[in-house]
Amino acid sequence: MINLQIFCSETASRLVENPYIDNGFKYATDGKILIAIKTSEPDSDSPHPKKTHELFERQWDEGWKPERIKLPNKSENDCERCNGKGISHVECDTCEGSGRHRCECGDDHECGCCVNGYIESDSDERCVECIGSGKAFENPKYGVTYFDGHYIAKIVKHLPNPKVVEIATESRILRFNFDGGKGLLMGVRLGDYK
Repeated sequence: MINLQIFCSETASRLVENPYIDNGFKYATDGKILIAIKTSEPDSDSPHPKKTHELFERQWDEGWKPERIKLPNKSENDCERCNGKGISHVECDTCEGSGRHRCECGDDHECGCCVNGYIESDSDERCVECIGSGKAFENPKYGVTYFDGHYIAKIVKHLPNPKVVEIATESRILRFNFDGGKGLLMGVRLGDYK
């Protein structure tokens, strides 16, 4: 069973904080990645993005041969989410994950309750960003586009047998399949790839 919750947003709109069902697929997204698994369950009653399935029906580059997705290389930099510790962290309630806090006088300060918007959780679960390594991942390149190494690591770790199917060069979207479903991943902005 695939845990779709890890692909949902922790901080964005309530529309994408949990998996939802639409048009025969169960979806999970955080706005940068979209995962879809076929289901016979009825559409979700709760508010959710509509017509998500249309994203998978757009035109793609022809001629791309499926390529197995590999775990990206680790960089020398510590993971920002767990501060290099490799264990799970939770979003700070005081600053709502921003790492900044507005005091009573109205000034904006670094939050004193957390580091980078997160605090260590009581569990010993591995950090979802670095998969417990404590190190950030390098951003791998597929075609002419770089993709966030943390998302690639999540795909490899949590989805069975993932393969790149096509790359939409103009929109910088990576389309991939895995046993039991399919997904889309947005590329990183030009200055974010190193």
